[in-house]
Amino acid sequence: MKRRVLEIATGIAEQVSSWPGVEAATLGPAAEVEVFDPYFVIDVDVYLRGDEPPPERRRESLGSPPTFDTLPYRNADAYLAGELPVRVQYRDVAPIELNLRRASEGSWVYHRESGTNPFYRIERSRLLFERGDWYSRAVAALSSLPESFWEHVKSEARPWVDGSLQDLSAASYRSDDLFFVVAASRFVRSLCAFLFAANRRFEPDARMIHSELTALAFLPSEFVARFESFVRQNPPLSPGQRREVAELLARSIPAL
Repeated sequence: MKRRVLEIATGIAEQVSSWPGVEAATLGPAAEVEVFDPYFVIDVDVYLRGDEPPPERRRESLGSPPTFDTLPYRNADAYLAGELPVRVQYRDVAPIELNLRRASEGSWVYHRESGTNPFYRIERSRLLFERGDWYSRAVAALSSLPESFWEHVKSEARPWVDGSLQDLSAASYRSDDLFFVVAASRFVRSLCAFLFAANRRFEPDARMIHSELTALAFLPSEFVARFESFVRQNPPLSPGQRREVAELLARSIPAL
């Protein structure tokens, strides 16, 4: 961990720790890449009960940076600490506690857009501040999820794989390039969700899916080569050829 990055992240954690209801603050994996990488960001998650302070107070607490944007769609703030990008995201612990309980009891509801990524954020981030033991208990709960949880994720992701493959076929037949791209995105996300669950791993942030997917211990035979062919299109493939590759990928996963 780069010293300057950790200093900035630790300073943020110290500032937000004084806010009412804050249980913990963590530094996400995106801060581990090189600072010149376009994917780099000092990505701090603040876990709290209730609402975060209003934007002006948050800005003041974070040092009143000249560049400061609130991102309502992500419940986050973004700014620059010198030349380094910072994103502070606020996460209510109540729904996390509910989902952890449901995951342990076998009643967790799978959401295609987020999947298991909120659990990944807890498991893989670096703890900067913890008021009590809420975060430690959450990590412990994630390490002891029942086998039924992973089977549930697989059973929920598989229909999306098959449905997206049907959409790819229809878009290819109609020469509908836009719908093909939409269906391809759903196909890749659902396929990856299935494979991470098959490997008993939570889904990483989207920027890290490729590197972590190809490093999974259990993948179908020839999966990586076919996946690269579908995603990278190098050499370029026609929509019909990409649909054929997608069909091979979909057929290869039931054994997992």
